[in-house]
Amino acid sequence: MRNVKQSVNGLSIFSPERRKVLDAMELWDKGIDPIALIRTSLGKPYKEYTFLRRHFMHCGLWVHYMRTLFHQQGVVYAAVPGTVLCTTQLYHALQQEQCLDHAWKDLDTLRKLQGNSTFFIGEPPSSFEGYFNNFCLTIGSSITNWAHNKRDQKLKVSKDNKPLMKFGAVTSTLVANRIVPLSGRQIVSVDVVEDWIQQGSKIEGNGGTEKTQTPPAKNMRMRQPLTHRLAAAVTREIADLEFDYFAIQNQCRELLLRLQTEEEKVTGPDFTKRYMSHGEHNLAFVAGFVFSTLAGKKGIVATTVSSTRLLEIAAETFNKWLSEGNGNAITGTQSAEWE
Repeated sequence: MRNVKQSVNGLSIFSPERRKVLDAMELWDKGIDPIALIRTSLGKPYKEYTFLRRHFMHCGLWVHYMRTLFHQQGVVYAAVPGTVLCTTQLYHALQQEQCLDHAWKDLDTLRKLQGNSTFFIGEPPSSFEGYFNNFCLTIGSSITNWAHNKRDQKLKVSKDNKPLMKFGAVTSTLVANRIVPLSGRQIVSVDVVEDWIQQGSKIEGNGGTEKTQTPPAKNMRMRQPLTHRLAAAVTREIADLEFDYFAIQNQCRELLLRLQTEEEKVTGPDFTKRYMSHGEHNLAFVAGFVFSTLAGKKGIVATTVSSTRLLEIAAETFNKWLSEGNGNAITGTQSAEWE
């Protein structure tokens, strides 16, 4: 659990996702065994953590619950600002235009886990106009907001059609719910466990093509113990549980802030005031203005900037950031044992 704690400790203390993860951890991770504390206060001898040593199923289930909670809260944390969404779109555009010298392995892994439908409407675009149109559709911004003669330069967005980041590890989450209070639990039977496995069999990835894992034939299922098949279903979801959504959000934020600084060197400081009225929640527009200039919507930025200049700046910024080894922080540690 040390890796989970290290990942969320660096977040803002006002982050509700951070608080939910830490609150759940504190039951057994404060260095004090609550059961031992109660027993000794009653004058009864008790060795710390005897409960966890004797009830290894509860201990394992608590660790599993923490991992699924880390996944769920991480997805929420990464999805809300739109930073990961638009950074992925810009990374895709730079790849399409063959501007990158390095691969961003962490973001490539995220795209495989989430599928293209999380980041693109329809097929991933391959033209300047396509990048811009897809950005507007996914961020909920009308193309008319970017018109040359628009008086009000504040950009308006809507969340109605915004793609949602998907929760993974469905079977693992259903199993983890076994640790909730008894009144909130579903009575487990063979049929319930079969349903858990089936719900988790639908996966999306590999370019956004949804597929269903072929369930074993009935006679094969009869030969395989139910617990073995449940364990296999959870094992298939390890990649989802291991991926650090908190870290990928922070990577994208760091890169866009760096790109914003570089963009302002050619657009001027007033550029930021036009679209950052709500602070970092509008950080996605740093990527959006790259697309807008490519599509010829320069009036809202600066008429003296070449239509490809911001793309060139983005390529330079991405390449420098990736050359510093920043794009492999998550996948580079996934093979290690998760403590």
